[in-house]
Amino acid sequence: MGEGTPIKVAIIGSGPAGFYTAEALMQACDQCQIDIIERLPTPYGLIRGGVAPDHQTTKRVAKKFEQTALRDRIRYYGNVEVNRHVGLDELRGMYDAVVLAIGAPGDRVFSIPGADKYGVFGSAAFVGWYNGHPDFRELDPNLNVNAACIVGNGNVAVDCARILSRSPAGLARTDLPRHVRNAIEASPLKDVYLLGRRGPADASFTNVELRELGELTIAHPIVDPADLPDDVGAALGGFAARARRVQERNLATLAEYAGQPVSQKPKRLHIKFFLSPLEVLGGERVEGLRCERTRVENGRA
Repeated sequence: MGEGTPIKVAIIGSGPAGFYTAEALMQACDQCQIDIIERLPTPYGLIRGGVAPDHQTTKRVAKKFEQTALRDRIRYYGNVEVNRHVGLDELRGMYDAVVLAIGAPGDRVFSIPGADKYGVFGSAAFVGWYNGHPDFRELDPNLNVNAACIVGNGNVAVDCARILSRSPAGLARTDLPRHVRNAIEASPLKDVYLLGRRGPADASFTNVELRELGELTIAHPIVDPADLPDDVGAALGGFAARARRVQERNLATLAEYAGQPVSQKPKRLHIKFFLSPLEVLGGERVEGLRCERTRVENGRA
């Protein structure tokens, strides 16, 4: 490029990856002109549609993205879908560079018998529903149930469990869409289960997220002491120093939950380990989940 010739870049996707890319290009190149192209009318991707609605502090990063979007050399095109409204090859001919920053749009398939029954939802769909994502506005999960089961031991699983277990006052402090809040408040849900195929030493949630479960006003976290390791040092022997510190805090929090008497709170949040789903039971709708006990060998369940 000759001196003073602008470099035109298209960034497809307006989530964190797209905005971090745009900001980095702005700082590295004085002549860069950027068009951000987004399939949805609104920007910010997972910050808007993936972060839990009761984690408003995390969502504040959108203010930084807004500052980037308002730069003179950046334009935003919402409601434009690549390969529908404009082709990728066409974009390559219009720009010096095209950056794909769209992420993974869907859930992995839950491939066990009965997983096609009504009432089985992927986490991306369920999180999208309670965050008001337009792709999942028709999901309409039936929450007129006494129990719900969440398969997974990561932060997304903890988010789902926490949202389902919050009090009406707690839900009022979120940015949940009104129809979602109404559905959760009206639900007779009493028991929420978090299932992990491996043990507590291998769980991937952060301690901040895990401790929030103990702060819920109407739900009591329950952990079976038999699931916890007798020797924490031996259980974490293969972890690097930083990961070891995280897992030590998690195990301490889980031990705290295991040592508490069951309270009179109306909901129970069962944090279960060493269980792998085998079959979803029921007719057209989910009625139960059959699991098998697991053990961990060489880091695998």
